[in-house]
Formats: sequence, C-alpha cells, structure tokens
Amino acid sequence: MQAKVINLTLPVSTKVSEKAAIRYQGHKIGEVSQVKLNQDLNTLNAQAYIYGHYANHFSASDTEYFIVDAQISLAGINAPETLLTGPYIGVIPGNSAEIIDDFVAQPHSSFEAAVPKDALAFQLVDDQLGSIKVGTPLFFRGIKVGQIDGYRLDDSGTEITLFAHVNAEYSHLINQTSQFWDASGITLDVGLFSGAQLETGSLETILAGGIAFATRDTTSDSNSINTTDRFTLHQSMQDEWALWRPTQAK
Repeated sequence: MQAKVINLTLPVSTKVSEKAAIRYQGHKIGEVSQVKLNQDLNTLNAQAYIYGHYANHFSASDTEYFIVDAQISLAGINAPETLLTGPYIGVIPGNSAEIIDDFVAQPHSSFEAAVPKDALAFQLVDDQLGSIKVGTPLFFRGIKVGQIDGYRLDDSGTEITLFAHVNAEYSHLINQTSQFWDASGITLDVGLFSGAQLETGSLETILAGGIAFATRDTTSDSNSINTTDRFTLHQSMQDEWALWRPTQAK
C-alpha cells in the first residue's frame, strides 16, 4: 500500500529532524521526510509519511501527535532511548471517522496516554504545586506503586488538581479512607521544651520528590474509589496514620 503524506506543525524549539521516526507504542509506523521553519518564526512544518497499512489508523481527526525527547531529572530519565536516536514523534490513534492530513504536534503526550489501561486513576488536591511534577512517584510503605500523571490549575485559581494512578497490582491498597501526604525533603520541627525533631523521607523521595499514603480500613465494595474521587494532599503525615495496618486482599 502507498504511504500517506501528512503535515505536522511543531513548536520552533523542537529538535526533530529529517528521518526522525514516528512511533506508536515503540513501533515505527512512519518517518519525517522534511522539516522547515514557518514564516511566523514560531513554528516548524514537518512533512512526514505514514506507512500505507497504518495510514487509516493515524489519520483520524482526533489522532494525537506529540514530541518524545529525553527529560533528565533526579527522578530518572524519561525516554532514555532518545539520547542515542534523537527526538521522535509519538502518536496515539484517534477514533473519529473524519480523515485529515494536517495535525498540530504537542510538546508532550497528554497524561492519559501514559496511564496503563488497568491502573486505578484518581485525583489529589493541593493549594501549591511545589516540587511535584509529572512522574513524581507514589509510595506505599516505601515501595513505589504509582505516580503523578499530570496537573491542572482549577478555574477558581485557588487549587491544583493532581492526576495520579497506582498500578493494577496495588489498586486494592487505596480506598476512601486513604490519606496522602508530601513525603519530599526534610522537615525540622523545633519545640520549646522538646528540642528538635528531624523528619525525613527516604533518599529517593528527598532527591526526586514523592507522595506517600496510608489506608485506615480494608478495601471493600462500599469504600472503593474511581477516577473522579479527590483526596487532599497533606503537607506531612499524622502520627496515627503510621499505626494503620488493615489486612488487604486483592
């Protein structure tokens, strides 16, 4: 089958070059053939082609194209393969019956694209973003069980909504009695009579940031959660939460 030509509008800062791959779930389904600076000097136009037998899947009007590039932080390296290959174009197929040729590639994938299909998603609420970022891990008893997938300033301008998930094998550990707190960094509490108390997270949470949680009750049908449930993200752990040890069953 003949390859399908598409046009991608990219941010001017994008480092995508000719022959950069277009990939879906790691599989190459096309290639960039030409990159030019547009006359507005703010965007690039990339002409690309999709292999013929994939063309219909990746031409729907709601198909999402995005840039994949390495991001290095104390939490680790995201997309480390691009350190060798250079940035490439990622794609999520759409479902629309409308077929188009021109797309705007986003700087990053939408956070939904990074959430495993069987994960348990939910929301956290705080009044400051602080050191939290996409990829900030979620810990249960020191074990990483999930992460932050995205965040958004609410319309009121007073709250930050954090979109999070835990992996399917740990989903039974969270229910409506769970409490979440920021486990990053070091807190020094100096009492007038009791002296100084130093609280620290693990080395990983100190360096990379992290959110921890504890659950009071055993998970059941009556207290299970869904994607719209929201939890307050507390600044520190309360002493009683460390005593919670319900027996959980998958």
